[in-house]
Amino acid sequence: MLRALELSPSSHVVRFSDAFWRLLPYGRQAEALAQVDRAVEEDPLLALGQSFRAAALLYSNEFEAAEKAAQRSLELDPYGPNALQILSFSYAFRGRHEEALVRANQL
Repeated sequence: MLRALELSPSSHVVRFSDAFWRLLPYGRQAEALAQVDRAVEEDPLLALGQSFRAAALLYSNEFEAAEKAAQRSLELDPYGPNALQILSFSYAFRGRHEEALVRANQL
């Protein structure tokens, strides 16, 4: 992954992969979020980027921030399954089960 970052440092695919395959599994949430944020800064209108940001925040137990990022993703792509799933998980983790089911049923 480090070689891919050297070869293509501005690639959002490389940044997302680094965050989710190299950093998050080893508890390096702050670094993973920084990678995702760099990709989002380069293309703020990429709905998938906002979804990846939401997922990184969810893995870091930052539920409100995850929900905000997922909502932003849905503004860009109203049918984005990743954002809907993240919202459903976040709501469920916070005990908001009815809202979680509504989002899950939209998948």
